[in-house]
Amino acid sequence: MYIATQFSKLQKGMKLSKPIRTSVSYSVLLAEGTVINEKHLNYLYNKSLDTIYIKVEDGTLKKVLGDEIKVLDALPDCRTKEAYLDILCTMHNIFTIGREDKEIDFKPVDDVVKKLITEVTISEDMVMQLTSFRSYHEYTLTHSINVALLAVFLGHVLKLPMSLLRIIAYGGLLHDIGKLRVPAEILNKPGPLNEEELVVIRMHPIYGYEMMKEKAPKLDERFLDIILHHHEKTDGSGYPEGISGEDLSLPARIVAVADVYDALSSTRSYRQRMLPHESIEYLFVDACRKHLDEDMVKAFIHGVTIYPAGTKVELTNGQRGSVIGFQEFFPMRPTIRLEDTSEIINLLYMPNVLIKNIIHQS
Repeated sequence: MYIATQFSKLQKGMKLSKPIRTSVSYSVLLAEGTVINEKHLNYLYNKSLDTIYIKVEDGTLKKVLGDEIKVLDALPDCRTKEAYLDILCTMHNIFTIGREDKEIDFKPVDDVVKKLITEVTISEDMVMQLTSFRSYHEYTLTHSINVALLAVFLGHVLKLPMSLLRIIAYGGLLHDIGKLRVPAEILNKPGPLNEEELVVIRMHPIYGYEMMKEKAPKLDERFLDIILHHHEKTDGSGYPEGISGEDLSLPARIVAVADVYDALSSTRSYRQRMLPHESIEYLFVDACRKHLDEDMVKAFIHGVTIYPAGTKVELTNGQRGSVIGFQEFFPMRPTIRLEDTSEIINLLYMPNVLIKNIIHQS
């Protein structure tokens, strides 16, 4: 396995998975297999370099991905952990190459899409655990993976065939790739965007569609449809084309629900994240306003376990505990075993007590 990076993150001890080349003449500067040392770093400094590919070894990922890798700390060593790691590395590479003027090899994406679908269909709780971890600094990357996981989960709830799940997974992973062409100062602005900035950010579906047409001309149009239309609304008030209702493809409507849910559940530069039950309530509102497909929202809420068993929570009355289950149709009001007394309480029958926070283990 390899991971793409830039010179700024290249460090001593890293091993090259591919030769380092110049970005102009594409001539080889360092051979594949070279273990980077201080002399190499000095030699490469100020040179115009192509993407650097390094071999994934112990410690390498944390140096390149930083916060992205923290999601894996909460998982035991298992197939799911390996699959998520593969998805994370592959999408990091795609997003890195996406910033450059070259075609993208989507064979690795085909492989991780298969793994993603397998993990979703085997373990729903693991999906919710994975998507509960966020990275502020690499929001677009982790958000894209989360949207793919959640969208495939919704497709699985709807009992869609494997062919459609594949389209949904691909579209979820790539839906925001157009943001690579949006200036970072707009994406990370610590406050509301002005009208000019909104115009720019609302171009990202078109940017993404155009990027994929350029970099992957043979990509299935159904994937591209998701990229272009994931911000459309069922009442026609979305963007970029203002299409509505049944004119929106089923995969685009599914990804739209996953996109909104994960965006609400993520901390951004301008607001704090919502708790899962708050995000679910917002989905209800968006469905009532005809922004999201009502049937998709109902299916998502019916199928999702927003507080998987074992989730540690803090309540508004100051108590802490672990989720042990919930009644069907009421995922927002789980049953909890209290930390201090081991008493079991059911929030469904305690309307004045809410979940205040999710406690992540350090």
